[in-house]
Amino acid sequence: MILGFFGILSTIGFYAYRNFFIQNKRIDKKAEIWDDRIESFQNQTDIKDGDLISRLRNQNKAKPFNLQRTQNIHIETDNLTQLISKTATSFHDWYIDISNRENNTVPTSAEVVKNENGKCKLDNEPYFSELRKLGTISEKFINNEIARTKECADYLTTISWKEYQKSEAYEYLDNCPQFYFMYWTNSQDVYSGVIVDDIEKKDSKWIVKLAFYNDSDTRYFDRTNQPVVTVENEAGKWMITKIDWLKNQ
Repeated sequence: MILGFFGILSTIGFYAYRNFFIQNKRIDKKAEIWDDRIESFQNQTDIKDGDLISRLRNQNKAKPFNLQRTQNIHIETDNLTQLISKTATSFHDWYIDISNRENNTVPTSAEVVKNENGKCKLDNEPYFSELRKLGTISEKFINNEIARTKECADYLTTISWKEYQKSEAYEYLDNCPQFYFMYWTNSQDVYSGVIVDDIEKKDSKWIVKLAFYNDSDTRYFDRTNQPVVTVENEAGKWMITKIDWLKNQ
């Protein structure tokens, strides 16, 4: 019995010592790994020893979510979108408003005048002057307008002023079709207004699709022909550089 009892104690002591030895080895191993990490971190940084432990403990923690910064980004994006939208509609807001006025004298397109040789001339300047007053029309757009009406302008220089004044309706339709309808609404009728139908950023440009509407008892949208406005930043200011057409017929 006594020998059996001491045998049991001996076995218990053996396993206790074994476990203690293994546990200490594990601790030593962890300490060795920790020392290696500190040494490696020291070699890569100029951080003082006293700061190493806290930096190592925090190096894998996720950065806190900055709600305020995220909200500011959303606000800035919303403000920019509103600015782009306002810029994109500025031309048609002006054009439709002028077109709806009775006895309007503000030019919304180039006008035919008599030149010094008794011929006709397509005069863009009064129209361009009004566009520049808007503060949102780029010179690129104005140059595009000159190019768009060049065929008509060249043709008119061959027509005498007297002949032009005696001309019949639609006589110059082939060469100057813009005389016979409202080019910037692509219609002979006026609209009540225009809205932004879609807005998209492409590289450094914004492409804004508009939709015309008429107000009566209810608001009716006409998307048969939709202006597609290009807005670009010029010297820190958003400007209309081009207007194309999207035809949905």
